[in-house]
Amino acid sequence: MSTDSSIRREVLLPSEVEQAAGSELEKGTSRLLPLAGPTKVVAAQRAGTAMRGERKGTSRRSAALIAAMMLLASACTGSNGEGSLPPTTTFDPTATSQPTTTAAPTTTAAPTSTTEPEPQGPTVDDAAALWVEAWRLASAEGATELDLAELATPEVAERLIFTLQETGSARRTVTNMPVVGEPAADGSMEINDCLLLQPPVTAVQANWYSGVAELGNDGVLRLSALEPESLTGCVPAVLAEAAIAGYEDYWDAAVEYWVPADADHPRLAETATGGHYDLIFELLVDHEARGLELRGRPETHPEVIEYTSPTELVILDCQLVDPARGLYVSATGERLPDIPLTEDGQRDARSAVMLLEDGRWKVSDRQGVVDTECQFAPSTLGVPEV
Repeated sequence: MSTDSSIRREVLLPSEVEQAAGSELEKGTSRLLPLAGPTKVVAAQRAGTAMRGERKGTSRRSAALIAAMMLLASACTGSNGEGSLPPTTTFDPTATSQPTTTAAPTTTAAPTSTTEPEPQGPTVDDAAALWVEAWRLASAEGATELDLAELATPEVAERLIFTLQETGSARRTVTNMPVVGEPAADGSMEINDCLLLQPPVTAVQANWYSGVAELGNDGVLRLSALEPESLTGCVPAVLAEAAIAGYEDYWDAAVEYWVPADADHPRLAETATGGHYDLIFELLVDHEARGLELRGRPETHPEVIEYTSPTELVILDCQLVDPARGLYVSATGERLPDIPLTEDGQRDARSAVMLLEDGRWKVSDRQGVVDTECQFAPSTLGVPEV
């Protein structure tokens, strides 16, 4: 049986067992004899019982010694008859501890939803395209209600064809700029259009029509209503806003190229075109040579009074005249009598033809009446913006 040093300190040799038993008995005490294994025998007390009273010699001490050795042997013997020790943990200082690797938990991907997205209803763009296509087909020569069956109800198709009928089988041409409202709760959409008819139905080319686009029982988007809102003129709001901005820029630029007079100033070409550009350029050349400048910027109140095409319209402006308006000598600041002094609160009425050229709205012609009665915009002369 193999033992380590700590176990050898607890197991006594036979001679030591005998010596310890006799020594303790002589003192009249008992001591627990530490033995290896879970069973410990009170060896000294048993040995004392066997030797108390008369000493019977070495044979009895030998018997006690033999009994103790048998108990020791039984404690060190396993079930298979081989000697064994209780399991121990041995620390090896030369061993290197290996890090324990813990496997990462496996994540199971959630199943991908295969639910189909809900179909979207008709959009604003769908309604605008429907409107334009219905007017186009209705303007075709020989158009019938059947041609528009997928685009409009029979009543709307009949009205479209009648509106675009000129004489006999001839048809009017139409220019559309529809504005579509957001879909209502039932999916229907309102459409407004300041369209141009050529030749015009009334005294003006621009006419305001409204309509409604909605899904039919068969799920097809159609025009279900059509009404004239104004047959005396209109203007698409987006065009009116841009043209008026160009008109205001024209007056801002005039201050730059008139004070002092400069015929080569780039702002002239940015804001004026055609015959009006030529007129202003010649005046600038003359005034620059004479050392003169034109001062004063009026308070403007422009509005559109006529829409003739997506690149042309007419603006009316009831102006409040600047009291400083006049012709001056650049070097001395002397005011010349060429332009009479203005009255306090004087208003001038100006009209301007605006053309869209190179992406900018420019003044191509300007007419006016000085010191007159006029109404600031919005006035009854302005056309509705659609």
